[in-house]
Amino acid sequence: FGHTLAVTDKGETYAWGSNDKGQLGLEGFTATFTPTLITGLIGKRVTRVSCGYDSSAAITDKGLVYTFGDNSLGQLGLGHTKPVVGVSQVTALADSVIVQAEAGWTHKL
Repeated sequence: FGHTLAVTDKGETYAWGSNDKGQLGLEGFTATFTPTLITGLIGKRVTRVSCGYDSSAAITDKGLVYTFGDNSLGQLGLGHTKPVVGVSQVTALADSVIVQAEAGWTHKL
């Protein structure tokens, strides 16, 4: 359940560690032990990331929010509790400019 995200000065986002719930934002659920580019965020200049227990959040320079990982309690903010593979935009916030989001145990702030 341990994972890490890192953002470069160019807004590229890398992930590594456990991925049993898709918390790395990669296609599939295989863990990776070296930094791996999250292809679902390519071209979306990420400025902030947050890792929760088994889900993650990323914010872009345009204030858009992307989430990935466990969604069993709806914690990805997608309006449902279905499993998700890869990165999803939180479209309910698309009309707002978000500057911070935090991932927790089974929730986001």
